[in-house]
Amino acid sequence: MTLASILACRGPWPISVDSLRGELESQFGLRPRQLEEELSTRPGDPGAGGAVVKLNGIPLAITVHAVPLPEDQWIYGPQPNLFWLEAKSALSAHKAHIRVLVLEKPKSRVELVDYTMALGLLTSAVCRAADAIGVLWCPSDNLLSATHFVGSNGNHFQKNILPMDIYVRLVVANSSNGVALATHGLRSYVGREVEFVPMKPTTISLENMIDRAFMIAETLFIGATETPGKLEPGDVVGPERLVVRLDDKGDLENGPVYRLLPPVTKAGPGLRPAS
Repeated sequence: MTLASILACRGPWPISVDSLRGELESQFGLRPRQLEEELSTRPGDPGAGGAVVKLNGIPLAITVHAVPLPEDQWIYGPQPNLFWLEAKSALSAHKAHIRVLVLEKPKSRVELVDYTMALGLLTSAVCRAADAIGVLWCPSDNLLSATHFVGSNGNHFQKNILPMDIYVRLVVANSSNGVALATHGLRSYVGREVEFVPMKPTTISLENMIDRAFMIAETLFIGATETPGKLEPGDVVGPERLVVRLDDKGDLENGPVYRLLPPVTKAGPGLRPAS
């Protein structure tokens, strides 16, 4: 997993570490000394602008590129992001892009979570300073508007709500059996994705399915601890009483999943999942 983000911008941004310090202070209450400038280009320097900084001791790089990126490098998969349906048209206005990258590989889960949060903070600061249009959060291929990205990180600081809608992308599929949904990006932190088997709205609505997915993801993520939270086979989740099963491979995600099944109902002498 690459801890990086890519920002779509209307034009090249003349990089300014001082402006980033101002944004980190106004958005998150961080003091200027918490962002250290290691190296940065100056006006008139050849090539892309860039800087190497340390945010709370974590090294990150920022590079500014005066060219747009092709559409297929922004948008992954056959469906738009649920939280930015207008992404394709909005991105047509971008003329430059910025990359933000964590420079050290985390050595533990605690560092992985800390580095993820630092990347989110700095990306939010760059969003505002550079007047970005949108952000591709690379760990989960999650494409969001800059407004959504900054707002979600702001909620983390102001209300202590983890920005799981950044860390995790939701994938939805329709079938004759109902709507299925899976997370994408959670496995790097907790070892598995969360996947709901196709279910009818009479069992759970798509809106509630989205709420449950984020609730479960946040419970599993739980922050910078040595081990993540976990679910056990047979656990019951939410007022819909969805049942947990552990599978080595999902239908929407190619890897281990916590699979959510319809509630169990009595059927004669035995038990079976409700349809």
